[in-house]
Amino acid sequence: MTMRDERYCRRQVLFSSAFLGLSILLLSTPTRAGPLFELTGGNQGLGGFNARIAGASSASAYFNPALLPFAEPGLELGIFTLNDQISIDVLRRTGRRYDVPEGVRLYSRGDNSPLSPTPLPTAWLQEGVQGNYERDPRPRQGVNSSDNTRVYQIVGLVNRVFDQQLAIGLHAMIPLAGFTAASAFYNDEKEQFFSNSLHAELYSDRLAAAELAFGLAGRVYEKLSIGMSFTLNLKNEAVTPVYVSDAGRLYDTYIDSRIDVTTAVSPHFGLVFDAHERVRLTATVHTPQSMEIDTDFSYLLNNGQEQQSGISFVHGFLPWSAALGASYDVLVPSTPETRENQLSLVGSLILADWTDYRDRHGAKASAKYEWAKTFTPSLGVRHSYAGFGTFLDMVYVPTPVPRQTGRTNYVDNDRMGFVGGVTYCFNLLNTDFRAGLQLQLHRLFRRIQRKLEAGDPGYTKNEPEQMVVDEVPDDAIDNANLGAAAEGREGLQTNNPGWPGFSSEGYLFGGGVHFAFLF
Repeated sequence: MTMRDERYCRRQVLFSSAFLGLSILLLSTPTRAGPLFELTGGNQGLGGFNARIAGASSASAYFNPALLPFAEPGLELGIFTLNDQISIDVLRRTGRRYDVPEGVRLYSRGDNSPLSPTPLPTAWLQEGVQGNYERDPRPRQGVNSSDNTRVYQIVGLVNRVFDQQLAIGLHAMIPLAGFTAASAFYNDEKEQFFSNSLHAELYSDRLAAAELAFGLAGRVYEKLSIGMSFTLNLKNEAVTPVYVSDAGRLYDTYIDSRIDVTTAVSPHFGLVFDAHERVRLTATVHTPQSMEIDTDFSYLLNNGQEQQSGISFVHGFLPWSAALGASYDVLVPSTPETRENQLSLVGSLILADWTDYRDRHGAKASAKYEWAKTFTPSLGVRHSYAGFGTFLDMVYVPTPVPRQTGRTNYVDNDRMGFVGGVTYCFNLLNTDFRAGLQLQLHRLFRRIQRKLEAGDPGYTKNEPEQMVVDEVPDDAIDNANLGAAAEGREGLQTNNPGWPGFSSEGYLFGGGVHFAFLF
């Protein structure tokens, strides 16, 4: 065995041990994979938005594990920064015609059943509450969940085992500010009790969670490679019993808790077929991914009565998706091992079935407003010359969200993305390295949503429960006035923050550097 072979074997042992240790560490923490990977694409090497077809690296462990046998073994590290600038503007309401009156706490329906839930007076939201229990104003769209700059640590490993017959890879993006975050909000009038604002449905806290993928692949024969990868689906169960000694003193309570975390995996599949010396074809399938939080709580009152309830939250949901990709080598180097002056055109098409989308409260859009299947095309070019590699990609992501003319306020836009980058491979002290950087820009095209009101064309085509809720029904009575007609009950009264409409648009800016120690 030569000295070089000995060094190679030592590196294999070292990085195999590192691979195993890092896999155990990451798999034992609450990581998952999905939205962030899909947004930023392959941020190691030349993957970009076409990482399902090109740029084999540790990122292939998520996008297409069948590319792992084509990736150079090594340890990959990087830093990626992402800034989101998404603006949501609500349309103005004219006059006080739609306001919920201040006497609503004493109102009930015509059959004496209570309003459920009882809305807040609009004046309380706009101007706050004065007196013994002060509350600051919380006007419509007064809370913005965008305008964030997040920094991520990227860790990747690729290795070959079983006499080089099997390739394994791991890829993770970890936010540096906090390991993970999950924030829920309602997409209808119930959000008046919380932020009283609208939030971007497919961004926001979906960009603030650590993500991980683990994959393995092998070549079936010379021209065909197949692979499988796994991402984590987390389910957190929290039980919170509360003892209330005095219903008028809710701050004087006793609380216990029990939290259980269970994990499952979502399998993903990939295939690479070299149909010709210049043509490569790929196919991938990704199964649904999400993180669920089940919260059960019970209240024990001092009179011995106990009430129980619960709610489920769903974060980071991604649906079934399937993709086809192709690459064509316009220029082929005379010696493929050197990759001198190689030029390739690449493209892919992703089908995503968003019809079963679950929002952060586990709700599914009603039939008339069900989300749609989408087709996402991407195109790009790759060029390698004298150790340098460059790439440029473009992707168009249509929104699956239909027009929000009814009760719900799912905020989303068509998106166009561009990414470009460069890598450089070099040898230092008999060791191979790769360094690179990339920049990306996403444009969320302006979209204006207007709600339907009774009498508008198309209003009667929708089910009544899908329309904006009249929070003070026209038969409401005033219990404080001997059951007389409630003041301001005629017509529509609502605190739905999306009424009578809203617009949204924005940009996302990303960039990062990466470094790989190859062996």
